[in-house]
Amino acid sequence: MSTILSAREREMQSLLRQKDADLKQANAELEERGKLLYKTKVAIEQLQAELTACRKEEQTIRDEAQRICDEQAAELRRAEEQLQQMEAALMSRNQQAAGLQARVSELGTELESTRHEQRTFGSVFAAKERDQARKLEALQDEIEHQQEKVAELERLLKERNAAVTEQKDKVASLQVDRDEADRQARELAARLKKVSEEKQRLEQQLSEAEDKAVHLQQQASEAAALAEQRARDKAQSDREWGRKLGGRDKELASRVKDLETKLQAAEDRGKALSKLLSETEAELAQSNKLWQRRVDEAQAEWGRHAADSEVGWERRATLALRDAKARLQDETREWERRLRDCESGWRAKLAEAESTWAARYSQERQQWEHDRSDWEHWRGRLQEDLEAARALAGLDARKGLAAQLAEAEARFTAERAAAERSWAARLESSKAAWAQRLEAEQRASAARLEDAKQRAAAEQAMVEEKWAAAAAEAEERWRRKLDELRTKWVQEQATSDSGWAARLEDAHTRWLREREQLERTAGERLAAAQEAASARYDSLRASLESRVAAITEKLAALAAKESKKERACKELKQEAEALRATAEAEFQRRLGLERTLNEAASLFRRELSDKSTEMQRLQGQVRRMRRFSGQQAPSGGGHAAAAVTAAGSPVAACPGAAAAASPLSTQAAGGPSVGAAAALGPSPALQAAASPAPAYGGCHCRCTACTGGHAGVCCCSAAGSPLAALSSPGLSNDPLGEELAALRAARHEYAASVLRQDRKRNDLLASLTDRLQIHSRPALGGSSSAHGVPPHISSPSGRHGDRTTCLYPGGGSSCSEVPEGGGEGDALSAGCSFSSGGGAAPFQSWQHDMSRRLGSAMRKLQF
Repeated sequence: MSTILSAREREMQSLLRQKDADLKQANAELEERGKLLYKTKVAIEQLQAELTACRKEEQTIRDEAQRICDEQAAELRRAEEQLQQMEAALMSRNQQAAGLQARVSELGTELESTRHEQRTFGSVFAAKERDQARKLEALQDEIEHQQEKVAELERLLKERNAAVTEQKDKVASLQVDRDEADRQARELAARLKKVSEEKQRLEQQLSEAEDKAVHLQQQASEAAALAEQRARDKAQSDREWGRKLGGRDKELASRVKDLETKLQAAEDRGKALSKLLSETEAELAQSNKLWQRRVDEAQAEWGRHAADSEVGWERRATLALRDAKARLQDETREWERRLRDCESGWRAKLAEAESTWAARYSQERQQWEHDRSDWEHWRGRLQEDLEAARALAGLDARKGLAAQLAEAEARFTAERAAAERSWAARLESSKAAWAQRLEAEQRASAARLEDAKQRAAAEQAMVEEKWAAAAAEAEERWRRKLDELRTKWVQEQATSDSGWAARLEDAHTRWLREREQLERTAGERLAAAQEAASARYDSLRASLESRVAAITEKLAALAAKESKKERACKELKQEAEALRATAEAEFQRRLGLERTLNEAASLFRRELSDKSTEMQRLQGQVRRMRRFSGQQAPSGGGHAAAAVTAAGSPVAACPGAAAAASPLSTQAAGGPSVGAAAALGPSPALQAAASPAPAYGGCHCRCTACTGGHAGVCCCSAAGSPLAALSSPGLSNDPLGEELAALRAARHEYAASVLRQDRKRNDLLASLTDRLQIHSRPALGGSSSAHGVPPHISSPSGRHGDRTTCLYPGGGSSCSEVPEGGGEGDALSAGCSFSSGGGAAPFQSWQHDMSRRLGSAMRKLQF
């Protein structure tokens, strides 16, 4: 029965151990899940820190972009201010050029008057005319200088336009940087998406862990139910065995009485044995504790000793290796030192031998030099003696001495050559011998060095083998000792197990109570751990959801802001393209207008040249007529000549009218305005012949006696028309009347041709006005009156109805209304003209429009 109970108890113990192991594993898994959740929290915090850093970096980039945009805007504003300043300077230069042109016109008028005075009064004013010509040339040079300045201003304007283009390129680069920031934001959003996916995966794993914990709890409850079933089975078996034992008790009732005495004695012996058993158990427990302590101490001592021995052997091996390496290095250094000493010794010996041989060679050479000097001295003496002998002896004696001298010289030369060869051979042989000895010593030292290295390597290998053998022997000895201790410990454990087996049954009941308490404690701990884990999970999930929601909202706001900025940038680009197209159209329109004005100016110059030629021809005819009239009427020639002179020279009759005969201004030739071209009034002949209006120079005579209609002549003299005086009956005859009639007809024809030319000029100006209106309307998108174009140019009635004539004599302005039916003379003074302000008004309007668009674009970019 006890065997069955012990088997069941062992099964229950094994089941409980298994359940405890499962509970421990579940707790470990829960702890791992908690650690994983903590790591996930740390990763999310790191990602949040990275997101914060990315936001800061993005904010920095945006601040930098905003700063650069502000700088670009400031530079654009400065460029606009500089453009305005340049335009103002250009306008002032144009005004100065117009003033200079007017001054040139005045000087031309003065030059013409001076030439007329020169023709009239002789060569008195030739110097004055030259001075005026020089002044005119100086003014023309100044005009050219001003034109160069204007070209320089245009070049600066182009440079500013290039700078504006460069600033636009910088804005494009900033756009690229913003795209890069957008890409980083998208990458960060992708990373956040990955984090959310990881969070979902962790949540799934946590749910799986919870399911597993529930499953383990179910298994624990099943194990508890199984334990209760086993307890019930045990109670039932106890009852069955009780019934069986009851039957046996009845049978043994008789034996009990017999054995009561034996039982009493047995009880006494049992008490004594129990006392002895308790004492023995105490002794066994004490001895077991003692042996356990001894085994622990022995194991600890053996571990310390093994560790100390291992450390000692490692230290000894390290020291041995270090000593061997040090000895090898010392031997190597010693052999290297010996080799260096040997080499230095051989070099010293070689240097000593070389110095010795050099000293000997120098000594021999000195000796040879001394011998040579002696020989030279002897030769000189011999030569002197020979000369003396030659002087004393005859030709035969001289021949003998010469032969002896040649023989002595040859012998000395041969001896010297032999000595040099012998010394050179000895020197070469000594050098070769020393070189051979040096090479042999080097080979021997190299062999000795290699032998020493081999011996050191062999010694190191032997030392290593010796230390390895000693370490192996020590390890084997300690291993044997450890095996002996293990066998002793196993034996003692077996004896203690046999002693403890009897006490297991007594401890079983205590263990059952402890098991119930442990199960209850484990259930409480498991429930508390599950509640804490669920609470932590809920709080973590709530915090993560709140953070992810905040991040999502911020990213959505950032995306909306970026989309708004992209739309603003697109609008800015479109406006910039529109401004660029408008500027290009305006530039092309101005180029066309400049070409048209140049053509008109050249045409006007040619017409004025033709008119001047015709005027000179008519003046020549008048002079011929004056000479002819002077020949025909000498008595009344003075009055008639004065009349003819007044009739033939309209400049003398009205000096202010000569201002219209000046050349075309530089502004009309190349400037952007047509006012100076239209400011050219009628020609001098036409003014003198047909116009009753006041002349440009300030002649305000209004003669009511002139009734000639459109061909009448207005003069400033009180005597009436000179041609009328010449055609009077008292001063005319048939040839002179015919000449005067022919002259009058030629004058009428010339006036009609001038009127036709003026009409052509007015038509050309009207066509130019129409072209300006056509070019200005699509470029600026407004009416002509909104951009500074005069009403008489923009409206069709300005060409066929009432005309407004704007004349600028001497740089001033005077406008007069002339009706359509005023006659040809009135039509001559009805030339249409622009002022310089009329040409600058469209440009100012275009500049104002561009400034407005740039300001709106910068406000959008700042937004």
